[in-house]
Amino acid sequence: MFTRCPECQAVYRIHAEQLAQAGGVVTCDRCQKVFNALTQLFNELPGPDISPVKPAAPGMPADLQNELTGETTQQYQTPTVTLKRPTLEADRQTKTEAQPITTTSNRSLWVSLAILMTLVTTINIGWSLRDKLLDQPAIKALAERAGWVQAPREQPQLVTDQFFLVSRDMHPHPGLDGALILSATFVNRADFRQPYPVLEITLFDTSQQALARRRFQPREYLDPAADPKAGLAPNILLPIVLELQDPGPHAVGFEIQFL
Repeated sequence: MFTRCPECQAVYRIHAEQLAQAGGVVTCDRCQKVFNALTQLFNELPGPDISPVKPAAPGMPADLQNELTGETTQQYQTPTVTLKRPTLEADRQTKTEAQPITTTSNRSLWVSLAILMTLVTTINIGWSLRDKLLDQPAIKALAERAGWVQAPREQPQLVTDQFFLVSRDMHPHPGLDGALILSATFVNRADFRQPYPVLEITLFDTSQQALARRRFQPREYLDPAADPKAGLAPNILLPIVLELQDPGPHAVGFEIQFL
């Protein structure tokens, strides 16, 4: 059972022993109000809008009814029972109900922070050790599949002996003095696309002594619209035209090598 102070609305759990000890008269520990607990009885913990259980007047002796209203207290000066603050059920119930919510909320917050800190720490450690971790084939393959690490592109195979000259010619430049025009056509006989080779042009004299030598990168002999990284497909004829400085009348022959 519960009783409520009519003055300050403090709620207490009360037992039959306390009611019998002083005939229902009690003292509120909060405001020191003396009241008859029998007129403020509740079967359950009362809310602010709950009314106490009313005594049934019909069938009850008059002197007992008068005792319940507090008149006996004034007439016989029955000692009262002081309801101590530690038994205050309203405060206990409020703390009991509120505590799990606060505890659960705090616990969830701490768990989230712990997970976040663990994740950040793991990322920092992984980043600082990324080179060593990527040396492990399994970890490297997993990182490449997840898109965290870009797999290195396989370099196209270059087989220079599969390039063949179809035609070649060299003659004086028609518009520039002291210059030569070298025209040639070569083909890739491999059954796969190859990177464009580097061309090495060597000019010889009559005794096959090298008079001049120069290397041309793909971007120097390809058409400006062509992509040097695309490579040369199989069995495609590629014509080129190169301008060379004329080393003099002693240059009587030339050689083209694929590097």
